[in-house]
Amino acid sequence: MEQGILYVVYNEWIKNPKTGKMPYKIGITTKTVDARYYGLGLKMPGTFKALFAYKFNDCARAENVIRGLFEQYCVNGEWFEINEDQIELVKKNCENMGGIPTTDETQEEILEDSEKDYSLPRRKKERDRSRYKINGMEQTYGKSPLVKEVIKSYITKNPDVTLKELQKMFPKKTQGSVGVIDTRENARNRYRNERHYTTENDIITLKTGEKIVICHEWGISNIGNFIEKAKELGFDITKQESN
Repeated sequence: MEQGILYVVYNEWIKNPKTGKMPYKIGITTKTVDARYYGLGLKMPGTFKALFAYKFNDCARAENVIRGLFEQYCVNGEWFEINEDQIELVKKNCENMGGIPTTDETQEEILEDSEKDYSLPRRKKERDRSRYKINGMEQTYGKSPLVKEVIKSYITKNPDVTLKELQKMFPKKTQGSVGVIDTRENARNRYRNERHYTTENDIITLKTGEKIVICHEWGISNIGNFIEKAKELGFDITKQESN
C-alpha cells in the first residue's frame, strides 16, 4: 500500500487520430510530481488543464478500480475517450473510495509535469479478451455478454424473483459504480442509456411487472466479483484461453 495522487488532465491540442475526439489522461504519481520522468521530456503544444486530483492511501488500488471501470474506453495507455458523464463517475468513485481533493498547488505541479509528456503513448495497452463458458456449453461469451446471459438464465429458472432479490444477490459493489441490475427508468434518466443493455430484446419484465436492465460495463477488475457470485448460485463458469 502506497500513498499517491490520481489525477485527470487534458490538452485540447491532443486528439485521437481515428475519431478526432479529445481523450483524457488518467494518471497517478506516488512521488512528488516533479520527480516523475517521461522519457525525452518533450514539451507539448497547447495547455494542459487539470479537471481534478485526489490523494489516496492506496493509490495503486484506486488506479486499478478507475481504469478497470473504463477499460473499454481506453484508446492508448493512460488515455481514455470518455464523456462528461463518465468523468463525473470517475470523480464520484474517487470520493466513494475516500480520496481527498488535492490543493491548487499540487494540481499546478501536475500540469507542469504533464506538459513534458507525449501526446499519446506509442504502444497500445494490451486488452484482456478472455472468453468464458457457462455450465460446459459450447458457446463462449465476453465479459459483458457473460453477465447478461447468467442473469437472464437465472431469471428464466426463477420466474418469481424480484428486482430487490436480484440486487441483493448481485450488490452494487459487485460491479463497482453503476451496479449490476437497475430499473429501465433509472438507466434512461440517470445514465442516459449509456451503462446498460437497453434494446427492446434486452429489457426484462419480471413477474412483478418491474422492467429491469443489466449493466454492460465489465472489465478485468470487476468480472471476477460477478463470477464469484454466479458460482454461489450454481453456475459453472470456466475461463477460456484468450487469443
